[in-house]
Amino acid sequence: MSYNKDITSEDKYYGSDLNKFMANHCKKEMTVMNIDLITYDREKKHIRIIESKHLKERTGYGQGVLLRTLNFILKQITDYRVTVFIVRGNYPYDFAYIENVMDGKKKKLNKEQLINFLTYDKKYKCCIVIFKYIIKYGKE
Repeated sequence: MSYNKDITSEDKYYGSDLNKFMANHCKKEMTVMNIDLITYDREKKHIRIIESKHLKERTGYGQGVLLRTLNFILKQITDYRVTVFIVRGNYPYDFAYIENVMDGKKKKLNKEQLINFLTYDKKYKCCIVIFKYIIKYGKE
């Protein structure tokens, strides 16, 4: 039996046993979250934090605040470029939306563009240029 088949909806909600323990036994006046990905490219000196959501899944208020706070703090203590994104899509990710947590700008990517984005591939630069153009001028 595979691990994924053994996961209950409650397990999916909490993400880990420790998160469930905290929800049941610790104070509620704080944000607790699993961060889905933290990647870094040593050569490019770039740290990227990514929170993954399904297409119809919402981002909680506290989660958004925490992601923006992490972005701000990391930029203060490292000489790396730091970016924080929410990637919204469903497996097998034929398309997904990336959202820059700091400015709220969103871009729809196809599977190849998403792979390039996730792997810091130089091919993704064309997507970044398009993304910056949309931010600046509001259209492709």
